[in-house]
Amino acid sequence: MAKQHTRILIETEEVLVWRRIPKPVVSWCSECQRDSQKVDTAHAALLCQVDQNTIQEWIRMKRLHASQTASDGLLICLASLTQQH
Repeated sequence: MAKQHTRILIETEEVLVWRRIPKPVVSWCSECQRDSQKVDTAHAALLCQVDQNTIQEWIRMKRLHASQTASDGLLICLASLTQQH
């Protein structure tokens, strides 16, 4: 009796999407007491490789410096963001 062999071939494909991150907004951070570069929550999440819910949680826990503006919305201080890593 002949042995039967099954060969399974799995092909994978990786797609990498690069999005241009807008220049950070420079504005006063009341926590740092200086002008600071700031980004929105989506870009903060991208920079830290976490989801936006984590960024929102860090804001609630006072781990991030955040400020609300009429023109730019909620902005995160990059100085406080770099302290999360």
